[in-house]
Amino acid sequence: MERFERQQGFVSAAELASYDRLVVGIDAELGSVSGVRSYGNDALPSAEVVAFQQADKRLNYRNARIEYDAKGCALYQGTARNGRERKEMLRDSRGRPICSRR
Repeated sequence: MERFERQQGFVSAAELASYDRLVVGIDAELGSVSGVRSYGNDALPSAEVVAFQQADKRLNYRNARIEYDAKGCALYQGTARNGRERKEMLRDSRGRPICSRR
């Protein structure tokens, strides 16, 4: 994931989902080998992914991706129809910005 971020400057939602599936698979394998119960991933999309999907459905920008601002808040970023890069704050179901705790 770090390589994608360095190469592209961002990690797409699809790449994050693929990575998540890989980690869950590894977790399940390790649990079955060690005999330790694995709780894995609950397979529910993160708040960022849910908000991204809603924004993408509404805005439908090209090259859409999740970015983070200097405060760690998630942004929907992409190229609008007029060719300009646009950003919009991603918000949870209560309308609050989705920010990582630091």
